[in-house]
Amino acid sequence: MSNASQQIVNKAWNFAHVLRDDGLSYMAYTEQITFLLFLKMADEQTKPPYNCLPIVPPALGCRTTCCSKVARARRCAAIC
Repeated sequence: MSNASQQIVNKAWNFAHVLRDDGLSYMAYTEQITFLLFLKMADEQTKPPYNCLPIVPPALGCRTTCCSKVARARRCAAIC
């Protein structure tokens, strides 16, 4: 596995541990990780070299959704 792939896997496991420690079930934190990755990927598509129009409204995007609550601060630090 390449170094970049290993970093992605490690981040995903870190998200899983944070969410599990918050008391979520396996299925719940799998759903949350999927949602966070979608938001992050959508955000990345709006930056160079892609420069695509946002598919997620700004009020619901990665920067606001992931970082708007104090309880989400640990998760946000890892992805935003």
